[in-house]
Amino acid sequence: MRRTAVIASVVALTLGCFSPTGAYRELRSDRHKPSAADLAGTWRVTRSTALQAADTGLPLADVEAGFITFREDGTCSGDMFEDPCGSHRPIVRRMPSDACQWSISSYHKPTIRLTFGEANEASSLELHHLESDAPILWQYICDPDWADYLEYQRAAS
Repeated sequence: MRRTAVIASVVALTLGCFSPTGAYRELRSDRHKPSAADLAGTWRVTRSTALQAADTGLPLADVEAGFITFREDGTCSGDMFEDPCGSHRPIVRRMPSDACQWSISSYHKPTIRLTFGEANEASSLELHHLESDAPILWQYICDPDWADYLEYQRAAS
């Protein structure tokens, strides 16, 4: 009886920490290094994923206002949360007036690295690029094991 309980606990824990949906997305993302032309322009948070982030305690209106604008010279501006999770403290929201630089990290996979601020006040975060019919940029909502993502889609010109 005790052995069955232990096995059931291990299985439940394993399944709780693995999401096939998340694994599929992560394997399909960041396959190719995006160019400046691939990223140039404004990307806005999608409504459905804004609702997911708001469910963690972030103000829905603030999440829905989220965007990032990439310029080909490596500068950017945006209104976004560094870590879109209401239960993580401190909650840091970056505003369009914050200095922003972007680059492509090639450490493991070609992720998009955003650096806000200057010198020792700088902080960084990563966005991931999913090649699809309509390209998507995304970042994790809270814990990566949850397979919840805040998505950004290119805004219409």
